Amino acid sequence: MKKIIKTRISELVKPVFKKMHIELVDHNDKWEDTRVADKFCPEIYFDRFGKTNYIKTIFDVGANKGNTAIGFTNAFPQAKIYAFEPVQETFNVLKDCTKNISNIEPHHIGFGDSTGMFEIYLDDSFASVLNSLSPHINKQDTKASKRVEWVQIDTIDSFCEQRRIEHINILKSDTEGYDLNVLKGAKKLLSNGCIDFVICEVSLQAENKQNTNLFPVNEFMESNNFLLCGLYDIYYKPPYNYLYFCDAVFVNKNFRPYPHYHKMDMEVTIPFSNLSTVEQFSN
Repeated sequence: MKKIIKTRISELVKPVFKKMHIELVDHNDKWEDTRVADKFCPEIYFDRFGKTNYIKTIFDVGANKGNTAIGFTNAFPQAKIYAFEPVQETFNVLKDCTKNISNIEPHHIGFGDSTGMFEIYLDDSFASVLNSLSPHINKQDTKASKRVEWVQIDTIDSFCEQRRIEHINILKSDTEGYDLNVLKGAKKLLSNGCIDFVICEVSLQAENKQNTNLFPVNEFMESNNFLLCGLYDIYYKPPYNYLYFCDAVFVNKNFRPYPHYHKMDMEVTIPFSNLSTVEQFSN
């Protein structure tokens, strides 16, 4: 009887969770939740802001191999996605993976709060996912052999000024602990209200040096007229499954999605997010 009841509950609950891109998996009578593998679904982030046909320009900073850029183009086919990746080998993969997608424009460059050529240690063990210019990460260690590469870094303000890009609807930054530097390099655009939304991967624990801590990012964004409006894709770290890192979404206080949009309810809420459990994560 217990098994029959459990099976029936599973049949009723799974479709509901699947719509939120959460897959419930039964392992030895223990339920756990996992993200749909490598599927980035940005439309979930913006559902409560109404129509999304105004989204025309997206910056994907730290594009890696293009999964996020492809997710953006699937959700917002009318938008042009600028995908930025500074590491040569990873950029080659990004370019190859997006070569048949006309609205994704890959750029072999990274962003920070200053310009120039920067030395970066490449972590082969994670296939470039953990490469970063953050001083907490970008160093030769004794645990793994790391190659060195010189990469070109610009600021978003400078890049947009040179190319006459006046407005960014979505700025996404996933640079493994270097995100606050990226945002500082876009201070002019942020403070002038030229960016609508910012998505930033952030740490929720001081011990996590791999990701940028949420609190200084939130302070910086508030000083530039942005509010934290949601936390998504929250990862929990065993054995106690405490909050470890997630995507934080910020909205410009003056954002208006379409002409007949009236005063925005700026109450900060944390929507139901995609959940997953990280089996192991290296600091």
